[in-house]
Amino acid sequence: MTYTLQAGTTYILVFTTYSSNVMTPFSINVVGPTSVSLRRMNIISTAPSTTRMTTLMTTASRSNVGNVAGVTTSYSSILNNDSSTFTRNGSSGSFYYEALQVTVNATGNYTLRSNCVIDTYGYLYVNNFNPYDVSSNLVKCDDDAGGNLQFSMTYTLQAGTSYILVFTTYSSNVMTPFSINVVGPTSVCLRRINITSTAASTSTMPTLTTSGSRSNVSNVAGVTTSYSSVLNSDSSTFTRNGGSGSFYYEALQVAVNTTGNYTLESNCVIDTYGYLYVNNFNPYDVSSNLVKSDDDAGGNFQFSMTYTLQAGTTYILVFTTYSSNVMTPFSVNVVGPTSVCLRRINITSAAPSTTIMPTLTITASRSNVNNVTGVTTSYSSILSSDSSTFTRNGSSGLFYYEAIQVTVNTTGNYTFRSNCAVDSYGYLYVNNFNAYDVSSNLVICDDDVGGNLQFLIGFTLQAGTTYILIFTTYSPRMTTPFTVNVAGPERLNLVRIYAENGLTSVNTIAINSPVTLPTSTAQNAVGCNGSNIQLTCPAQVLTNQTIVTVEPSNRTPNGGYFPPNNTFFNPNDSSRVSGYVQTLTVEYARAKLPTALTRIWVYGIIPILGGYMVCSQYLIPSYEISVSQSIQTYDIISNRINVFSGSYVGIGIEDGLASIATTSGTMALIVGSANLTSNILTRTPLYFRPDNSEFGVKLSYSIVT
Repeated sequence: MTYTLQAGTTYILVFTTYSSNVMTPFSINVVGPTSVSLRRMNIISTAPSTTRMTTLMTTASRSNVGNVAGVTTSYSSILNNDSSTFTRNGSSGSFYYEALQVTVNATGNYTLRSNCVIDTYGYLYVNNFNPYDVSSNLVKCDDDAGGNLQFSMTYTLQAGTSYILVFTTYSSNVMTPFSINVVGPTSVCLRRINITSTAASTSTMPTLTTSGSRSNVSNVAGVTTSYSSVLNSDSSTFTRNGGSGSFYYEALQVAVNTTGNYTLESNCVIDTYGYLYVNNFNPYDVSSNLVKSDDDAGGNFQFSMTYTLQAGTTYILVFTTYSSNVMTPFSVNVVGPTSVCLRRINITSAAPSTTIMPTLTITASRSNVNNVTGVTTSYSSILSSDSSTFTRNGSSGLFYYEAIQVTVNTTGNYTFRSNCAVDSYGYLYVNNFNAYDVSSNLVICDDDVGGNLQFLIGFTLQAGTTYILIFTTYSPRMTTPFTVNVAGPERLNLVRIYAENGLTSVNTIAINSPVTLPTSTAQNAVGCNGSNIQLTCPAQVLTNQTIVTVEPSNRTPNGGYFPPNNTFFNPNDSSRVSGYVQTLTVEYARAKLPTALTRIWVYGIIPILGGYMVCSQYLIPSYEISVSQSIQTYDIISNRINVFSGSYVGIGIEDGLASIATTSGTMALIVGSANLTSNILTRTPLYFRPDNSEFGVKLSYSIVT
């Protein structure tokens, strides 16, 4: 629901379900020009026939936490069968818990708050924590002060003092993913610790197993950057340096803007191994370009490496395990003089003897964009050898570029920021853009204001005026995937346009007139993966704004589900019209909902050469993904997933849990990967295998035609 909320007026949002007597976890996201105060309240009324005002019983002041000014440090983990147990203070029974060592460099007031789909409980201890004497050294505890059954504790943390935060649940024997957010005058160091005690009857204080050089890391003054992911059956494998057998691994590109000493440390429930490479990494030649490696220096069988990272140099951190064939969630923390850019990359190599630079799959979000208030619109694409070229303003040489038409319905300040693995450059033009006269109509440009070698452009866009954003690179002849995020007072229209004879011109649009898309021609065909030379793929088309929904009536869930880390589509549910996909609705199995780590791609798929080829790709923004709803609808940016009669829409889900519900009445086709970026780059047909159980996926979508 979109509604104009008036300052000073109280509104009540009622969440319920379509069907009666249904209980479910849920979350609500509110997006607007500023943060809002959401408070749970109890409604008391004596009888249905009585007309009276409700009594508002506010159980938590959520806004107090949300309005804390300062730096936020986040930590995510999971309570599971391997977690430690205790009997929490003030209760009985067995409770799973996780203990976090908390240290700060600056004395001040810090707020510690949980974020979880179930009722949580938090305890803060000073110096040490004994699970068999849970009242000793306890300085603060809380159940629901954070709202939504989440704990929230504000306490003055002293620099040089060690605190232990214990995360647990209100009810006994509950396992759940969770995250902790700490807000204060500076970032804090959060480290998982294992608590050991010889016996319940002894008075021996627990030993914090942070052995090795872990304490050295704790004493590093600086900014912490965190990255979390999962090693699973779809992860890449190699034989790690110094080991034998097959090891799952994840490669992270590491880049810094400030030269200095940085400490890279793992956080995982199993024994890990880390390798740091410079410039590139070849999984078939694991000793080449290796500058540092470690097994257990971080304590608790975690790696910890300190190295001088040079600004402008690319490093690759490889996270893997000490033992072969191990899958696990994990996180990596990097502490240094400034934040670092961590991006997951896929390593491709044609043969063991070939040294190939990594193909980049961007997963990180930019804090600069996050700090801009307003609604964010995202656009993703790829600069390839088929992209248009020009000589950018203020430089020489030949540069690949992409031109994006920008129109808004509301005049206001908008901020454009790139997200890319290479140094990018942005130019904003008004009315038209001429690749042979790059200074004409130029209103603003930028190279690196966005940090991490990314452009950041702020400009007042006028409703009824057309602008052209040019995305290109700082260096010539660079190809790369990229994303542009635009934050402003409302969503705006971003449409790729093509130049004819170097000239990209558009007509000014009247403020109340609809925005029409380019006609379907060879010049403006979307093509496969953005290429305008493959005319078998869907094209941008003129639309009459008619909505067509592809949702056959016999697609009812049958109680089953398909596992994650695959891509699915129903061959019986092809498009019957030409247009672009506006929304996609998916139903998840009840106990297999998305998590905070879930990534979801939507694909346009066409039949070709006896198989199927992915024509277009859209990554669902994380803020659209709910961790508590079984039926979810995702908005797709206009002209990102274009279809014609006979083409298909598919979904890829990357996660350790989220599973799509199965239906009778059709049979899904499946390919064993959720992220098909590499296929988009190679443009090769894929073999989608039929589901052996002859079930389909619970998936529907709407098309603007």
